[in-house]
Amino acid sequence: MKEWIQEHIRLLSKREHGSKSWAELDFSINTNPLGPPASVMDFFHKSDHSWIHKYPVEQAYYLKEQIAKKLKVNQEQVVIGNGAAELFFLLSRVLRVNRGVIVHPTFSEYEASLQAANILIERVFYQREGDRFLFPLEKLKEIISKGDLLYICRPNNPTGQMVSLEEMVEVIRFVKDRQAFLVVDESFIEFTNEPLGLIELFHEEAPLILVRSLTKFYSIPGIRLGYAVGPSWLIQSLELIRDPWTVNALAQQIGILLLDDISFIEETRTWVQQEREWLYQEMKQMDKYHIYPTSANFYLVRTAFPARVLEQELKKKRIAIRLAHSFPGLDDHFIRLAIKTREENLELLKELKQFVLSSS
Repeated sequence: MKEWIQEHIRLLSKREHGSKSWAELDFSINTNPLGPPASVMDFFHKSDHSWIHKYPVEQAYYLKEQIAKKLKVNQEQVVIGNGAAELFFLLSRVLRVNRGVIVHPTFSEYEASLQAANILIERVFYQREGDRFLFPLEKLKEIISKGDLLYICRPNNPTGQMVSLEEMVEVIRFVKDRQAFLVVDESFIEFTNEPLGLIELFHEEAPLILVRSLTKFYSIPGIRLGYAVGPSWLIQSLELIRDPWTVNALAQQIGILLLDDISFIEETRTWVQQEREWLYQEMKQMDKYHIYPTSANFYLVRTAFPARVLEQELKKKRIAIRLAHSFPGLDDHFIRLAIKTREENLELLKELKQFVLSSS
């Protein structure tokens, strides 16, 4: 009966993500260890649960209104999603795209969404030079043409590094000149020193959509919540094609709470700046591990040995890491490590050092 399945769907393969249910210490997922905020837990305790027997508000109107106010854009330029991933799949269904151009190594769902829509994919790669993954600006200038949909993750997953603001201004300029379109994934932008991201470069005529996740920063992966800011003509089409009520009533109410929790935002930014620098300095002193600088809440690390061997040893201690060989452009000597609490990070460092000692 497989003939009933469209041919391009039969070519799809299973994707690999982080999160290991068996792990007691899970460094494979990049969520905030300080969350969820207390305001979310208070909501569960104090709520009358009336949202259970009511349909969700259409198009998440009140949450959309709050995000628009916060970012100083029009409400018609905001769409709410069941996580950021839903929005990537909606985009590939709505836009008339000749080709998707993806800068690798990066998040797998861009490519998956294009494959699901049977859209041709062109891969371009960051160039490794010392501690940096250099953005291929000149290569993109050469190849971007009319009808292309370019994906850039900023900060990038899994490298954690940021394409500079100056480079992004240049990208937006030539994307517009070539009559192409740009998707910028800002799912981890709140963890960086540029929490506003590219919102100041956005306007109604820009060939640009910014996609963000609330899952990572607020540590609510089980609830699923994200949003995008784009031209009103595009947002309207995304709303028309999407399945009804993908953002449930609980997610909408929690989203409104999260955006108001200023103390949690400030606490997280203080924590991530301190712990990011501390972990980087500690790992720089370790043999057999090369840690790359990051702007996010995770690190990419190159190992002097096959990473799968390390993964199996850590699994015995119920510690999970993210193997990075599934990211195009990386091999089986790369891992991604989330930044956790000091106590958890110390435990990880102890086991990483022990693995090297026992392997000598």
